Amino acid sequence: MNLGDIFGHDPEYSFVGILMAALMLVALFTCLIVFWVVPKIKKRAKGFNVAGQISKLDKNKFKVIKKMYFENIRTRRFVSNIIIGNNGVFVVKAQFEKGKISKNERGKFVVENNGAIHVLGDYEDENQKVFEKMKKISNRFDGVKFYSVVVFPNNCEINYTPEEGFFGRLKDVADYIQNQTGFKMDDAKRDDLYSMLCKEDEKNRR
Repeated sequence: MNLGDIFGHDPEYSFVGILMAALMLVALFTCLIVFWVVPKIKKRAKGFNVAGQISKLDKNKFKVIKKMYFENIRTRRFVSNIIIGNNGVFVVKAQFEKGKISKNERGKFVVENNGAIHVLGDYEDENQKVFEKMKKISNRFDGVKFYSVVVFPNNCEINYTPEEGFFGRLKDVADYIQNQTGFKMDDAKRDDLYSMLCKEDEKNRR
């Protein structure tokens, strides 16, 4: 079967089929740029390249899991950016809110942008749930220090200081993670936890 058979033309006019195939490829490539490449460029332009910030961490001291599934993949439940270091486990919750971030009188996170105010999620509680899942997987997490890390674009105004963990701009997150010194575990324990989480992730991706 040739292009002439497919498009209903004689073989000598098969260039029409080639032209249509080429146009389809151009359209597909254009969609890829619009829906995949452009958003990534915009995020980086806004200073929100999370992977770029995390890559600044010392690879000999920190093990990074970019995306981990805790349950069957069909539920699409996963957590991005789990970092295991000698000073504990960090779960990075990245948000894309613009404006002024604070907590209201009811203890809810809110964002004010161009005069409009709306309530956000409880990010610290979400991170705590992730760590609880880790502890259910293995008792090897008992006694390990957990850090909740919530980051926003660099142009946000942050009016909230958590008692523990980090809640602020992306540009500061790598320094925060590296400067934590209140808890220590040896390299073997760190690598063991990393390996165990990778195995759990692999099991849940099947």
